[in-house]
Amino acid sequence: MNEQPPSISIAMATYNGAKYIREQLDDLAAQSRPPAELVICDDQSSDDTLEILEDFAASAPFPVHVHRNPKRLGYRANFIKCAGLCSSDLIAFCDQDDRWSPLKLELLAAAFKNKEVLLSYHNARPVTVDGRSLPLLDRGRSRKSLVPLSVDPWFNPLGFTQMFRRSLLGFEDLLPLTSDQNQEGEQLAHDQWYFLLASALGSIEYLPDVLADYRQHGANVYGVSWYRIIVPQLTELWHATHKRKHRLAAAEERATIFRRICGRLGDPWQQRAEEAAEWYDRFSAILRTRAELYDGQTWGERRSALAQLVRAGGLSRLSLAMDSTVGIAGLFPIIERVTRLATGR
Repeated sequence: MNEQPPSISIAMATYNGAKYIREQLDDLAAQSRPPAELVICDDQSSDDTLEILEDFAASAPFPVHVHRNPKRLGYRANFIKCAGLCSSDLIAFCDQDDRWSPLKLELLAAAFKNKEVLLSYHNARPVTVDGRSLPLLDRGRSRKSLVPLSVDPWFNPLGFTQMFRRSLLGFEDLLPLTSDQNQEGEQLAHDQWYFLLASALGSIEYLPDVLADYRQHGANVYGVSWYRIIVPQLTELWHATHKRKHRLAAAEERATIFRRICGRLGDPWQQRAEEAAEWYDRFSAILRTRAELYDGQTWGERRSALAQLVRAGGLSRLSLAMDSTVGIAGLFPIIERVTRLATGR
């Protein structure tokens, strides 16, 4: 007997998206693998977004469920709410202003033939409003299968490139315990949250195929910057050093979260959650030592911290070079003071 392919829900969050949303909706209708449903959560739009959605729903080749939030939630909570309203085996996030390849859902869903895969994502092309192409989000050209705990803990692909199993839902009550490692005062966004869970509890499949145009129009909630694409290593180094204490707290929170998840799962998921908690404990220890290096008052303190980091391993060449020069020389407090004066932060 042939096994039925998993059903797919598209989770779309909208807010004043009338300018571009019709093109995005038309791309959803043109998918070679149609979704079982399109679930939309509108965050109090004041333009023609709802009228466009209602017009599309009347003729769409699949059910369209539109939910209007009684009050503004913001994009993070809106996407989380939308995912929770989906009923299919697989869930794909959708922004309101991009363009999708007709093969996007079909190719992403194919990765889930492997039962271990909890999330798949693809490459995308940022484009300007006049259609000019910018550098790809990922310049790697090979497909990758990522086993549990093998992904950079601070990396996550953008939400509109992701598809994930419904089994990752159900832990949203733990979201308030999280911190966005790059934005203080914010909990993890939808794409960060589900990618975090998938990266620890199962495998992730990356497709190098360019399956969407990521439209940059100046009003994106989260756009791309040239330095994030051209010099991602330097961007990451900035976060790792200037946000070192915030990242330490975020790593400690993740260890706590996976410990709490353990009690809700059976094997092998429980064991993987336990391993994730232990992994983030070890990672927190490295981040704590790195903070000691940059905050050390004496050369001896900094030298001792650097020696511990080298023994712990796992540092990139760029990080090690930064730690061995700026960190060990005690120059970082000066750099931070100059940075604050230059940026007004």
